[in-house]
Amino acid sequence: MLYTNHNSQISSVCNFGFMKDQFRKFVENFLSISDADFALFEERAFVKHCHKNEIITKEGEVEKFLYFVAKGVIQHYFKKGKETITTELVGEGGVVGSASSLFTKKPSLYFIQALQPSILVGISKENLEYLYAHSRAWQKAGRLLMSHFLIKQEQQYIDVLKYPIRERLVRFANSNPDIIHQIPQARIASYLKIKPETYTRIKHVLTEVTIINSQKKVTSDKA
Repeated sequence: MLYTNHNSQISSVCNFGFMKDQFRKFVENFLSISDADFALFEERAFVKHCHKNEIITKEGEVEKFLYFVAKGVIQHYFKKGKETITTELVGEGGVVGSASSLFTKKPSLYFIQALQPSILVGISKENLEYLYAHSRAWQKAGRLLMSHFLIKQEQQYIDVLKYPIRERLVRFANSNPDIIHQIPQARIASYLKIKPETYTRIKHVLTEVTIINSQKKVTSDKA
């Protein structure tokens, strides 16, 4: 049975429903998972409830889990002197965790933090390997999900390096419409490699993008 973090404030029944409605739906965008295969996952996964600004993984710790973001916003960051450098911003439907630390058993090079109250679906490396060893469906799902996130991560990396500052912000806003206004401006600026004063000068772009996306949604709903 799906089990919960002891500090969680959400009942196991609610967590099960959230897991089933969010995580399974996400996985089945790639392939169908039978009830029996999903039950294998439920038996070995857990749900973690995070408070705003809670540190999930510390720099220097060995990562033990990978997490699916069912709700909330997560950042990866490291400290450079007094400066906080954000390297990743992940909303619902993303995966977080220090993969290099998890698979090499070496200390994580960065912190992982919840920027908003968040719900994560976690699994350990050992339990992930169990799924791969006992289910062809999860073997295939693992390959498809890894490909999906590697492609997405590469595109985000290229966006930051290739495009002018204003276009970086527009592309990020279009790719993350549900979380753009939940993330502190300083974190977006750091992630997109935009100086704080420049970000302040061009942040009106976000309002323009929001209006355009809202108009598109209305048009789509009427169609």
